[in-house]
Amino acid sequence: MAAILLNIKEGDEVIIPSYTYVSTANAFVLRGAKIVFADSMEQNPNAVTEQLESLIIA
Repeated sequence: MAAILLNIKEGDEVIIPSYTYVSTANAFVLRGAKIVFADSMEQNPNAVTEQLESLIIA
């Protein structure tokens, strides 16, 4: 639902934490997005926020 509401299209880039369920990535892959994995924090499964800017391929 999030991929649809965000109007994700083929070729869009989606950054997700590496420690996640496969269905998280699959929802965006089915819409044609390119998945970029961010490292997860040691204390929780969230993405390392300091790393996000360097992962954006513009």
